[in-house]
Amino acid sequence: MDQAGEITKGRDALRQQLAPLAAMKTRFEYDIRKVVETGDIALMHTKWAVSGPQPMRVYAIEVARRQADGTWCWLIGDPFTVGREVNS
Repeated sequence: MDQAGEITKGRDALRQQLAPLAAMKTRFEYDIRKVVETGDIALMHTKWAVSGPQPMRVYAIEVARRQADGTWCWLIGDPFTVGREVNS
């Protein structure tokens, strides 16, 4: 989901949306605050920060599923769950 609340679906759409961040060599920092896991499904509460021309700090909720090889696949993410934190 983007900042306007629009859902981004598919690999190509996600690449298009993230291309400007990649071009700016934006740096992401993640702090997973809480994980609620049951079986092969996990719900994560994450605080993340983005560096660059428009730095921001945001809270997110994500859902992932463990794959057969033990890796995790993110299924659903709301990167703007609580909204932007005011930068001081």
